[in-house]
Amino acid sequence: MGLFDTVYVSQPCPFCGAWKGILDAQTKDLDPSLYCYRPLPEDWYDPANLFGKAFRAGLPVYPRFPKDKGHTVWASQAEEIEAAATLEEPYASQLKFVTVLADCPACNVLFTGKVKVQDGKLIGPIYDMKQEGRCQP
Repeated sequence: MGLFDTVYVSQPCPFCGAWKGILDAQTKDLDPSLYCYRPLPEDWYDPANLFGKAFRAGLPVYPRFPKDKGHTVWASQAEEIEAAATLEEPYASQLKFVTVLADCPACNVLFTGKVKVQDGKLIGPIYDMKQEGRCQP
């Protein structure tokens, strides 16, 4: 059993088109620290994006459950969202993409792909996908 970092990507399955929420992709390209990452949307820095960085920079982070103190760490939602997409050094400055392995819960296809790294942050959906086979039930 290996240690994988997890990348949660919001996109439909590239093979069957089913939208089952968030794809749970795993990578061994980073430290085996069991970290969880959430890539930024591709239009995160675009001022025309209604729900991008400009909008989220003015919103507070709310507690997720009673007595949650984690919300006091972040100055805004934008800061929290960017922190979830930020890679640690030396990976942030050295990588152009991270290779991930994911599966679709609807069609049981196992596939590999890449998630882009830009300015030390994961950005966008999985691209350059290749089917690896079917998941075993």
